[in-house]
Formats: sequence, C-alpha cells, structure tokens
Amino acid sequence: MKDVSVIVPIYNKEAFLDQSLNSLLNGVGKDSEILLIDDHSTDRSFSIAEDFAKRDSRIRLLRNKVNRGVSYARNKGIKEAKGKYIGFFDADDQVDYGFYDKLCQSAASIDIAPDIVVGGFNCIDVNHLEIVFPTLSILVDGVPFSLQRRKFASGETFSCCNKIYHRDFLEQKYFPDFSKEDIYFHYWTMKTASKVLEHRETQYYYHPQEDGRNFSYYNLPNGDFYSFVEGYQWLQQKIGNDQYYLSSFHKAVEQAFYGYIQSITSWHISFDDQVDLIGTMIDYCTRVHHMDLSHLDVVSLNYYKFYQKKYSETSLEDLTKKLNRLSFNYPRRKRR
Repeated sequence: MKDVSVIVPIYNKEAFLDQSLNSLLNGVGKDSEILLIDDHSTDRSFSIAEDFAKRDSRIRLLRNKVNRGVSYARNKGIKEAKGKYIGFFDADDQVDYGFYDKLCQSAASIDIAPDIVVGGFNCIDVNHLEIVFPTLSILVDGVPFSLQRRKFASGETFSCCNKIYHRDFLEQKYFPDFSKEDIYFHYWTMKTASKVLEHRETQYYYHPQEDGRNFSYYNLPNGDFYSFVEGYQWLQQKIGNDQYYLSSFHKAVEQAFYGYIQSITSWHISFDDQVDLIGTMIDYCTRVHHMDLSHLDVVSLNYYKFYQKKYSETSLEDLTKKLNRLSFNYPRRKRR
C-alpha cells in the first residue's frame, strides 16, 4: 500500500501547472502516488500533465470525458487511490518540501492511526505576497478530540488541501456537488472524526486567482443561493440538528453569500425584479436559517427594506413557492 495518494483535479491551469506539479513532486516521497485528474481541459493542461506522468512513475493520469467539476474529480480520485492516507492538492498551489511525507510520519508516530492529520496553511495572493496564517495549535495535548471538536471545526481552515485523511475514514465520504464544497466536507469530516492530529510546522500554500476560481462552477449569485439552500439541508442530514455546527457553518458562508446578493444590484433586470430577488433570498435565510444581517451592506439592506414594505405578509409556504418560481426565471447553475 502507498503511503499517501494526492488527488489533483485539473481544469485549464496551463499557466500554473509546471510550477505546481514540480512543487508537489518535492512534497511526496517515493512510496506515494499522485493522481492527476484532468477535468476535460480545453487548454494545454492535459498535455502538460501527460508529460509529467511520462517522466515520473509516481504519477497516474486520468481524464474525464466531459467537464464534471472539482467534487466529481476528487470523488473519482478517492475511489482510485491506493494510499493509506489521501490528500488533496489544487493545480495552482504549492507545498513545502516533504509536506505529505511529514504528515504521514506524524501519523505513524502515535499508536492509534488518526483519521485526519492537519498541516499549516498559508495564502499567496495575486501579487505573489505571502499571507501567513497563524500556525499555533488549536488542539490541546492530552485532551480527547471529542471534547475539542467544536472549537477545532470552527477554528481550523475549511480547506481540505492542508490535510491528509485515512482512507478507511473516507470510505463512505465524498465531496457534495455544491458551491464551496470544502466547507461542507470540512464540517462533515470534523463531526465524524474520532482522532485528529496537528503538524503545523510544514505548510500548504494556497494561491487564489483573479478569475475567482472558487466561484467558477456557480457563477451566478442565485445559483450560489440555491446551492447554499441545498447544501444546508444536505449538511443537516449528515451531522444532525447540532445547532453549534449549523451556526458555525452559517458564519462561514454568510459573508460570501451576501457578496453574491450585492452583485445582483448590477444585473440588467428591473429595480422591482432586483428587490424581489434580493429580498426573497434574504427573507428565506433569515426566517428559515436564522441568518445574521450584520454582514449585509447598506445597498442590499435598502433593497431588503423595499421588499419588506411590499411583501411583509408573505407566509413561509408562499415564500418557498416564490423561490421555486424565481429559480426558473434565472439560471440556477452555470458550469464554467
């Protein structure tokens, strides 16, 4: 069995792939494997990945016949993985030398194999400036993880990429096909893990792009809204009605979600339609999911006030029906 299988979804990353894959090759040992999963790229990404696979026997290259998205690619990699541990790497990021080896060595240093090992996480912005996140431990030595999981779930970065997961732990787990899939996966895995280990001395370097990579699968605000509603219901089924986790999840997505709402104000639709759409989304989330309005910008808040004057008596049942009607007026999900 391999030490670790690192899964790399690839879609149109030709500008970054050489540098990222060279970094990744330095991050894994000789007894590990790298699964490159090309998600039907339309640029030179596949040919670049193919060259790397020919040069290094640790690499296996798979290709989707159609573009399916990052969740599908990662789930495909989980099924194909041969490692004792499974890691995830984005095709435009970088890692420290020996990153995955060090996490595996940390896992092997204790008697009971952990479900998850967590490394450090830094961000390199579009100007190539390194934004260093705190690397202090969140967990307290000697205290059972069951007593620390809530603090850890909300205090740890939501990214799956600075972590490795025991393959047995991931056997019945997968990435959902919702916008911000990492957040849902994070809460699900942290809720169900029995032992988590930290090794913050080695770093993963996240490299966000100016094209808004995180939002490329669902690039219309109401698409993200419906993805949020569906994702919330999905997460509730996975972790139960634990109000702490659901509240923490809200805080993780609220601010970004309100950014989507704000962008509706620039859509080429009438003012009344903007009021209706923005107001209905906010109304649904505040009444059903108890969202906090403190992140709402003044402009969007004014739209919501106009909405309340017009639709203040809408019942919850009518509000839900209205959402269903709106879903047909505007595209729900637009693939990149």
